[in-house]
Amino acid sequence: MDTPSDTIAGLIADLCGSDETLRTQASFALGVLGEPAVGPLIELLASPHSEVRKRAAWVLGVIGVPALPALLRLAEG
Repeated sequence: MDTPSDTIAGLIADLCGSDETLRTQASFALGVLGEPAVGPLIELLASPHSEVRKRAAWVLGVIGVPALPALLRLAEG
């Protein structure tokens, strides 16, 4: 059985992949997982690929309040 970290890593890989269906499903799943996914999603905001950045930002918005501290630290530099 996968650990939560393995699950999140797999979903992050799907979010960065080329399959639109998998990217969409990964986005929703990461949003449902919430706070444990925040760290890896914050890292994706530095991706050179705009689609990956856009999806990561969307998921962080879905996660909402639990993502705010990490987003504020990122904004403060």
